[in-house]
Amino acid sequence: MDHGTRSESILEMVVHRKLDRDREEHLLRYELSSSDNTLELNREEFGPVGLRPKHLRDISDHFTAIECSPSSKQSLKEVTEALEIFGLRLSMLLPEDLRQLLWSLRDRVKHLLIQSTDLWIPWELTLLTGRADNGEVAPSQFLSEAFALSQWVPKTKKHDRLPLNRIALVAPSPNSASLRSEVEYVLGLQTEERQVDRIGAERDLILSKMRSIQEEQTYDGWHFAGHGGLPGRGLEPEKAYIRLNDDNDLQPDHLLGIARDLGVPKPPLIFLNACRTGRGGSALSGSGGWAIRFINAGAGAFIGTYWNVEGRSSLRFAEAFYESLLAGTTIAEAVREARLKIKEAGDPTWLAYTLFADPIARGGGQTNASVNSVPVDQTRLNEISEVKEPTPATLHPSEAAQELGTNRPEDVTVENRRTESPSIDAPQSQEAESHRIDAPRWQPPTVIKKQSQPIGQGRLSSLAPVLAVFIIMLLYLYCVAP
Repeated sequence: MDHGTRSESILEMVVHRKLDRDREEHLLRYELSSSDNTLELNREEFGPVGLRPKHLRDISDHFTAIECSPSSKQSLKEVTEALEIFGLRLSMLLPEDLRQLLWSLRDRVKHLLIQSTDLWIPWELTLLTGRADNGEVAPSQFLSEAFALSQWVPKTKKHDRLPLNRIALVAPSPNSASLRSEVEYVLGLQTEERQVDRIGAERDLILSKMRSIQEEQTYDGWHFAGHGGLPGRGLEPEKAYIRLNDDNDLQPDHLLGIARDLGVPKPPLIFLNACRTGRGGSALSGSGGWAIRFINAGAGAFIGTYWNVEGRSSLRFAEAFYESLLAGTTIAEAVREARLKIKEAGDPTWLAYTLFADPIARGGGQTNASVNSVPVDQTRLNEISEVKEPTPATLHPSEAAQELGTNRPEDVTVENRRTESPSIDAPQSQEAESHRIDAPRWQPPTVIKKQSQPIGQGRLSSLAPVLAVFIIMLLYLYCVAP
């Protein structure tokens, strides 16, 4: 299947859950929409399908059965069979007509976004089955294999730009060859335009960095490499942890104090490349787990894992993901490409990853001008761009707004908030240079304050015609008066 020939539009599936008190179960209803008008999908409704509390326990048990580690005695055949059985059972949560429609659209649409508050359902593992055009049974495909798939939380702002100009790497002291290689790879992502800092694997230090709202001290990418876990059967996602130095763990509840500071001023990509970091579930505050905690704190995207992942495969996944994302591929397609590149390794790590993001978000300063773009008044931009090269605007917001002919002062003060004009006399330090963001992006127009004229000169020149008319009228009245 060639994804390059498919539509760049987004297929969006919204999942609604409502309690049916008479049947003592929850009902799932679905709405399917697409930005491609030729598909004629605008909140098309499907369902309902019953959802019982035991489904959560069943999913946890299946995760346990799929767990893969170097010491696992499961054969590849057994793991593959367990995944397919799990996928078929998950597909029963979708109405039959919806399953058939998704199967028919897999060759026509590239991106699939699923919005649901039930973050514990691993939609990526849903197995689609169907027939080929010639009527023969076609090879089944997992949903995350058929589509560039991502999830998101309803009523939460999505972000379509992930600059990755300043990445924080958190990793405890490496105790394996694959972890050392991952640390070296992520540090190697640094370029003249991109800074990568290794942050000490200490909880207080990490949280203080995440709370910072000063642009020169914030990170738009966080990569965690190391060991993660979730005790017991995995039914309590708030007890998940990432192991730091000195057995000091980081847990989802530690993010509650960050509020939304993590997303100021740039919502970051969070990549937890450790075991069991992608599971969700119920908590006292609603949904629990790493994904919802980071999204509520302001993250622009989140990547985690459902089960234990093999070290070498997780390293290759990270390498393939960053290579695609930084080359301009959408984040959902970058995850899909990384999955397929490590699929041949033979372990289930390729299906372990889950992505929460706007599926068409791009990294490395790329934007989505071709997808859901907003028309731009090019004439107005051309007029503004003719202003000659100056220092950043120094007018008061109200004055600058008058200069541009707008009543919105914030339109012309963005540059002042984001960057400071370097002093001509004081050279920039090497550290300051490393923080410079050179990724291509639109820059707000700079406004030059008009030169003031000597007092009276401008006013007299503007009053001259009025004075002349007044004098002529006085002479006329003097001459014709009796």
